Amino acid sequence: MFVNCPSCHALVATDPATDEPPERCPRCAAPLRGVAAPPYPTADARSGMAAAVAEFVGGGSGPEAGDPATDRAAQPAIPIANLLQQESSGPAEAEPDPAPAEAAEEPVPEPGPQADLAPEGPPGPLRAGRSEPSFARRRRAGGDAAPAGRRWPMAAAIAGLALLLGLQWLLAERAHLAADAGWRPLVERACAVLRCSLPPWREPSAFALLERDVRPHPEAEGALRITASFRNDAAWAQPWPQLVLTLSDIDGRPLGARAFAAAEYLGGEPPSELIGSGQGAVIRMDVLEPGPGAVGFAFDFR
Repeated sequence: MFVNCPSCHALVATDPATDEPPERCPRCAAPLRGVAAPPYPTADARSGMAAAVAEFVGGGSGPEAGDPATDRAAQPAIPIANLLQQESSGPAEAEPDPAPAEAAEEPVPEPGPQADLAPEGPPGPLRAGRSEPSFARRRRAGGDAAPAGRRWPMAAAIAGLALLLGLQWLLAERAHLAADAGWRPLVERACAVLRCSLPPWREPSAFALLERDVRPHPEAEGALRITASFRNDAAWAQPWPQLVLTLSDIDGRPLGARAFAAAEYLGGEPPSELIGSGQGAVIRMDVLEPGPGAVGFAFDFR
């Protein structure tokens, strides 16, 4: 970089390391440090610089050649036009590296037409090659068909476990389920296969009284002879019921009541423990009259 001498208006080079001018002008020995140089050279400075450069180029008189300051000032032999442009534009910029430009000037091969490539799918399973041993190929061939063959045993095992669980629940709750008209047929069929027992069906309301007759005993005074018939209208056989006989007066007030077992109203032990569905029976028995005012009779089954 250069500065103008305020005395002789000569161009004086600055120190490249510190970017400061020498203490004195090498031409006129005027002090340079501490004196602010104008940012732009004036007309007199331009004429002085031109005269100094012309004198230096033409070989005129000047400082001695052996002076280091003179040699430093005389080093940049640059045309005056370039010097003026550098002074007006400021510090010189570093020259760009020609290497990138040369690299950019290299011809780039034009890309040729590329074929449309279909997207590749996921890689398929590796196939057994000839390099594999024979036992490995047999294992691979058998392993491909194994999953399909192992499906039905698993499904059969699950179905068997579910069936076994259902049977266990059926056996544990068979007494409760047998009392339900919807579940009893299924429970009966299951117990016929598994040979399990069921409690008898009980439905006292299904016994229908067909006819009845109450009259004084022909031979015993103060006794009554009762005859009646009933039928089991339930869907299943059930135990013989108890017969509850209630005698009441003319106002409907009960005078006496009693429950009779099957052996009492049948006149002996019943032919079987159960009375079948649709089966009928005849009641015949003699009872003592509770009082002379007994005129009403009620029959009930338990």
